[in-house]
Amino acid sequence: MKKIIFTLFAVMVSFAAFAEQFEHPMMDLDVPSGMEKGQMYVELGEKSYAPLNNYPPDDFFAVIDNGANVKLGVRYMATDNISAGVSYISEKMEKTAELSYTFNFEKNGFNAKIEAAYINDREAPGEPLKSKPFGLVSFQTVPFMNKMFVVTVDYGSESGHSGLGTGILYNISEHNCLLAEYYPVINQYKSNTTSCYSFGYKHDTYGHQFIFRVGNSSQIGARDLMQGTNSGNLYAGVDVMRLFAF
Repeated sequence: MKKIIFTLFAVMVSFAAFAEQFEHPMMDLDVPSGMEKGQMYVELGEKSYAPLNNYPPDDFFAVIDNGANVKLGVRYMATDNISAGVSYISEKMEKTAELSYTFNFEKNGFNAKIEAAYINDREAPGEPLKSKPFGLVSFQTVPFMNKMFVVTVDYGSESGHSGLGTGILYNISEHNCLLAEYYPVINQYKSNTTSCYSFGYKHDTYGHQFIFRVGNSSQIGARDLMQGTNSGNLYAGVDVMRLFAF
């Protein structure tokens, strides 16, 4: 499995870019698509299970040895406003199919999207897989004040449980920015009483997005982070997105 992940990572990084991108992705928050018709994003991300604050001093490679929660996803822009995607996240064996519609309100200072998804996953290792629907609304402001501040708000609902995620992107140069996300606990899920948060750095090229992040949960994706955490640890992760045009 590790060899497959490293091979995919190397392939995605090595390909040259053939299309310019205008999307401003966050770490886990969903954002209105900035792709054009016929473009596709392939995403490979991971969060290590080795906590940074309890890192074993005698095992430099614990970040690899302890494994990671891994995500592989694909999104395709079918029309100017409609995109479809599928993804897989390893920890909960989470398989997702999604369909979203993007509303372009640049003149009003923001863009928005609505998303409907169908998910098949398990609550914990050893538990049976279950299928369920999920709905989400996302808003993202356009760049302003020379430097780019982007505020993203996700509001999602799953089986009667709603959640909220907020984030900000600060552009420090043309291709480099700082990221922050916060997911307040609205409806307590099991023993998860702590709100999730993460901080990161993003570098982009014409066809790649590279994100390095640290947060207090090993979960991936806004839907899981909205459920909070009971962990007091910090986890590091990397995310690579590759844009293709057809």
